[in-house]
Order: sequence, then C-alpha cells, then structure tokens
Amino acid sequence: MQVILERFENNQAILELESGNHVVIPKILVETFEEGDIIDIIKNEEETKKCKEDVESIMNRLFQ
Repeated sequence: MQVILERFENNQAILELESGNHVVIPKILVETFEEGDIIDIIKNEEETKKCKEDVESIMNRLFQ
C-alpha cells in the first residue's frame, strides 16, 4: 500500500490513502519525511511470525 504525506498540521500528519480517503497520524511517525512524499506501507511477515511465536511461548509458560 502506498500513501501520500499530504501535509503536517501541528503535531499531526495527514496521509492520503490509495482510495482517496485521508487519515491523521502522529507527526512523530513520519517526521523524517517531507510533504508530498510517497510512503510504502508493508507487512513484515518474518518479524510478525517471530513476534507471534514469542508471545505464544510466553503465554504457554504463564498458563502451564
């Protein structure tokens, strides 16, 4: 998914989604970007799997 960093307002960033809808997020998440930048949002499959395995391991230890 790609989004466009449309503008900054105070401590917020307004992103335009591919659908044309807009979302507001904290500016700190994209403070290294500039207005007009195209940002790719991707799911990190490997890290997601690792995180789920870690949580499952912790849960198993807690509830044995």
